[in-house]
Amino acid sequence: MNKRNIEKGIEMGDELEEKRKNIPKEVSQQIIKKMFIHILKAVGAIVYAICINYIYMNVDQNKSTLFIKIFSTIFLIVGLIELERAYKKDSGRIVLSGIELLVL
Repeated sequence: MNKRNIEKGIEMGDELEEKRKNIPKEVSQQIIKKMFIHILKAVGAIVYAICINYIYMNVDQNKSTLFIKIFSTIFLIVGLIELERAYKKDSGRIVLSGIELLVL
């Protein structure tokens, strides 16, 4: 490679870096909001798994079955509410969230 091509590459890299730094405030807030929602969902799934594990290890079978039925009913209700909300807003993203809750 010659020196001129290398300089052009460096200039292009500098331009891309400037564009990356100049993300509009609205867009960055939307990104942060989506990340926060996804983190909350992940934490909820982890807490659910920990609760199921704790119940399985420390509670007798009859009570553990009852707790699992309660959790399943809660996820079913929340999933159906999400699907209804998605239908009203016509949002595919909310539909996927509702389906994820139904699968849990």
